[in-house]
Amino acid sequence: MRSKERQQTIIRYLAKANAPIAGGELAEMCDVSRPIIVGDIAALRQEGYPILSTPRGYTMTMPGSSSVKRIIVCRHDATRVEEELTTIITMGGVMYTIGVEHDVYGHIEASLYIRTLEECRQFIEKFASSANQLLSTVSGGVHTHLIGADTPERLSLIIDTLRQKGFLYETVVS
Repeated sequence: MRSKERQQTIIRYLAKANAPIAGGELAEMCDVSRPIIVGDIAALRQEGYPILSTPRGYTMTMPGSSSVKRIIVCRHDATRVEEELTTIITMGGVMYTIGVEHDVYGHIEASLYIRTLEECRQFIEKFASSANQLLSTVSGGVHTHLIGADTPERLSLIIDTLRQKGFLYETVVS
């Protein structure tokens, strides 16, 4: 399969998927190595395809999937990660990214794209079973999230709830 043909196959798989697809799984589907898939994903992104890398694999954001988005600034320790995530998800929100400001590297951002309680549970379990630290540990617990919801009212309600629970450090309008 030539690269353009393989890339179109990847787009079809991602567009139909209800959950992220691991790079290794895409490699098997296309009968190539995972590094080839990584290169294909980079080329597709360069062409403008909205492909996200998440801890669970690749996914394609669809227009209108969360039409209202906002960057929020939060501060908490590792004991409150699950509460923060489940608050956003159970209220109908989507957690797109986490970012921190690093003294040397500047802004560091990672895609999360957590939409369901099951994806939240998987993230928490994966983190708990690893030896890694939270990204926010490099910034004293202060971090940003890009979150989204289907309406401005729902997004405002999520942000108000996060504020009431003591998660919000500052809100940035974006």
